[in-house]
Amino acid sequence: MAAYLRRLKVSHMKKFIFIIIIILLAVEFRDHPTLKPYMDKIVGSVKTEAKRTAGVSELPALIKDLEYLEGSLALHEMKFIKQNLTSFKKAQSFFDQYCHGIELSHTALTSYAIKKTCGVLEKHLPTT
Repeated sequence: MAAYLRRLKVSHMKKFIFIIIIILLAVEFRDHPTLKPYMDKIVGSVKTEAKRTAGVSELPALIKDLEYLEGSLALHEMKFIKQNLTSFKKAQSFFDQYCHGIELSHTALTSYAIKKTCGVLEKHLPTT
């Protein structure tokens, strides 16, 4: 039994050392032209997810992502979004009103615009 546990421990240690070596190689060669796009994507998604789950997100990043929608939405929809999503409090209120619940009253946004806006807000607002 002791020999089996020792073998199991050595097996786990080999896997652990292998993972550490892979991480060190990735860190060492992260600026290599072949790996850089992948490393940037991984680091960016880890940072975004960490900020989102911690509830720390930046308003300029939210506004920048909302401005990317400008080409796919009507002018009056973008005007409505820019006027009503100027703070995290307003963004959370919009998210609760339009993304979770169904708002039956008239709105300036189409369902397409609401879906796109909710997708952006979901990325930036903290999960509850």
